[in-house]
Amino acid sequence: MTKMRDFAMAKFIKPYATMYDFTVIYFSEFDLGEESLTQWKTLYEHVADVKVVNTRHLGFQPGEGGERMAAPKRKYRYGYNYMCKFFALDMYEFLQEYDYYLRCDTDCIFKTISHNIFDYVISRNIEYGYALRKIEAHKITRDTLPHFVTEYLNKCSLTPTALMDGELPYCFNFYNNFHIGKVSFFRRPDVQHFLHSVNDTGMILSHRWGDSTIQAYTVRVFMNPASIQLIPNISYVHGSHGNSLVTSWGDGKLSTIPQMLPHWSYEKSLETATN
Repeated sequence: MTKMRDFAMAKFIKPYATMYDFTVIYFSEFDLGEESLTQWKTLYEHVADVKVVNTRHLGFQPGEGGERMAAPKRKYRYGYNYMCKFFALDMYEFLQEYDYYLRCDTDCIFKTISHNIFDYVISRNIEYGYALRKIEAHKITRDTLPHFVTEYLNKCSLTPTALMDGELPYCFNFYNNFHIGKVSFFRRPDVQHFLHSVNDTGMILSHRWGDSTIQAYTVRVFMNPASIQLIPNISYVHGSHGNSLVTSWGDGKLSTIPQMLPHWSYEKSLETATN
């Protein structure tokens, strides 16, 4: 699956290689080795720089995870919950020198991208570009994360900037195995304070709060709603969810992701508010 993703990604960005300064970064808590790095550099030759970043030191440490896991065993230091922590918080430490990032998980394989999405994002000053939204399926997260966010906002005297089509307890996420984000937004001091506060609860480890829903609340609380936009005319397959198809054109009816939410746009929300 990884090789298929890599070939699809290289093919996708190659037409724009002379227009933008691309770097492809592989994150792993394992040593990927020189052989893998050499193969990737060959694949992306004249297309993008390639970096490999070992994140093993960022796994959960003793004392994280709340009372239920005050001293996590080694098997809990990594794996799915650690992945959630990394993409919710740790990743941005490695992106300081970049303007935008595009996340593409190991099992996400592009099928169709019919336009220059980089120009689309930059020309519209998009800070968060996504392909699909869905209701949070994890009940424990639905029952606990909105409560934390509400308490945090009250404590900090903050008002959400982009509730989108639901009140704060309405718990949904962006299907963020593919998305584009503006690094400067996620590295803002107020945004970083929120993300660190989420991690400090220990709930990512003990309650498996997912990075997609943490990220969605971050965007909904702090981002200008005009900067949150769907990136159209994209389709890709997500392997770990049974090769589910994600599409971002029209009303997204071809997508096979369960509990998918209808398309939202800032312009439509303004029209609704006016009428």
